[in-house]
Amino acid sequence: HFHSLHKVSFNGCYVFGPPIGPPPSAPVFDRRLHARKKSAEVLVEQLNEIHPGMPALLSGDFNCRPGTAPRKIIHASGMSDTEFAFLGKNESKTWHLRGIPVICLDGIYASKLWKVLEFRAVKPKTKVQPSDHFGLLATVALTK
Repeated sequence: HFHSLHKVSFNGCYVFGPPIGPPPSAPVFDRRLHARKKSAEVLVEQLNEIHPGMPALLSGDFNCRPGTAPRKIIHASGMSDTEFAFLGKNESKTWHLRGIPVICLDGIYASKLWKVLEFRAVKPKTKVQPSDHFGLLATVALTK
């Protein structure tokens, strides 16, 4: 369940991520639908409060597929799914079982001030999987 964002500034750019500390402080989405929806609402509220109207990127394991209620809340805030913006569809299966892609649970979102130049899933080139999720890569550029 999402609790809060940690903010670090580098030359006027902000990087948001989980606060350092023991769970449940990490901003992950709970497996229950109502908790995931509330997590999305809190996340959007905090992004708007901390960094209103500025370029923003949001990425993570959302524990829900594109098009579900929590992801719709993020989209309704003005953030766009970078995979959909680049490919016109969501097809990346980021969660896997022993390297076999199963379902998309992860994403990268961008505010309206970003243009998506590239999007792809990143799969390790080794037999040993470092995570049960494949990585995502979005190349973006500011439009202003």
